[in-house]
Amino acid sequence: MKSLKMFQTMAGLLLWVGVAGVHAQSINLSVLHQFTAAQNDGASPYSEVILGNDGVLYGTTWAGGTNAGGTVFRMNRDGGEFAILHHFGSAPDGSSPFDGLTQGADGFLYGTTYFGGTNSNGTIFKLSTNGSFYSVIHQFTNAPEGANPYSGLIQGQDGLLYGTTHGGAMGNGTVFKIDTNGNNYAQLHSFPINTDAAQPIGRLVQTANGMLYGTTYGGGSNFIGAVFQIDTNGLNYSIIHSFDGSSDGFSPECGLLAGQDGWLYGTTVNGGNSNFGYGTVFKLNPSGAGFTVLRTFTNSPDGANCYARVAQGNDGYLYGATSDGGTANNGAIFRLSTNGANYSVLYRFNGNGDGQHPRAGLVTTGNGVLYGTTLMGGANPAGFGTLYRLALVPTLSLSFSNQPGPVLTFTGAANQSCQVQVSSNLIHWTFLTNVTLTNGSAQILDANAAGAPTRFYRAVIP
Repeated sequence: MKSLKMFQTMAGLLLWVGVAGVHAQSINLSVLHQFTAAQNDGASPYSEVILGNDGVLYGTTWAGGTNAGGTVFRMNRDGGEFAILHHFGSAPDGSSPFDGLTQGADGFLYGTTYFGGTNSNGTIFKLSTNGSFYSVIHQFTNAPEGANPYSGLIQGQDGLLYGTTHGGAMGNGTVFKIDTNGNNYAQLHSFPINTDAAQPIGRLVQTANGMLYGTTYGGGSNFIGAVFQIDTNGLNYSIIHSFDGSSDGFSPECGLLAGQDGWLYGTTVNGGNSNFGYGTVFKLNPSGAGFTVLRTFTNSPDGANCYARVAQGNDGYLYGATSDGGTANNGAIFRLSTNGANYSVLYRFNGNGDGQHPRAGLVTTGNGVLYGTTLMGGANPAGFGTLYRLALVPTLSLSFSNQPGPVLTFTGAANQSCQVQVSSNLIHWTFLTNVTLTNGSAQILDANAAGAPTRFYRAVIP
């Protein structure tokens, strides 16, 4: 009987033909880019990247670049062809984008800056994906329209852009809309003092019913944050949940996810079990009913302090990143079911070149691959952050049962696809077949392996 050997690579699991047991799913984190704060780079990415219509990653940095005011960058998913599309500068340009980008139906990238502009109150900008076109389409003036937007933009079902600001007529923030040319700016809501939600930080989300939903850092009945809804005309505004500061958490700093099941999912930075908790993951119905805490973070070796919204994979799981906690208190990446079950920490940042303190959420490709950023750390001694790729590689095991070759069994995420390759020397690889893990598993027979003295297999995730 041939012996079994297993190796770990970025591509997947390699097996030498033999009798295999079931192996734990492999999780690979690779750093695709180290931010340096140099003139041709950025520094301190607070925001999540997006996957453009062209399959390229796009994102922003808070600082760095030629003017030290942040950048917009692009990069291939394999880490190649990193390029700066825009260096933010002095007025009338904006500076220091806190949140990330959204891609409009017209293909352009849209975003906000926290500082800069002619009034030093921030801007809204528009940019082509090759960087050849850039325009500031709105300059914030503070009262009454708002100032210093923390959050990025979303494009509504009507094609308009929607966002939130701080400032405004009563100083507690606003909700606004504007068209993609920078015209027809309209304030939908101005948060008052002490009687409402206050200080929106995370971006909005629109559900299938057309309503907009968001969170605030302050305000609500307990003055420690709330979830609100409003329609695109500024009507039907209401608070649908006020945080209590204890069991359900408080002070959310991110927006909500509209889940595949129609529920809203979010996180809080603090609270849960007590006022001194490390934050929560929660869900609620768009009506405000059914509020449920899915997870209360416990710090170490668990995660702690989640500033970012969760993402949902094709497998239905929620994925997110905490800024702190984990074994080295540098943050962690987690996964859990929408009912709060099956919580697991997928990766704990160690600070040895992989980055520290992710403030950004994750983007999923739908195939077991996640992309994210860290605010600090990396190989650079000054620690200006990283852009990383996390791959959930399917389990690959072998068995024989009176077949003309080995049966390969794959176990991983539901509907995950991978390419199976074979080799006789671990150097030259050839394509065998493509596999889709329907319901999280798949099997194939390699009849061509008969008579092969040595045959290695690997599962490669695109």
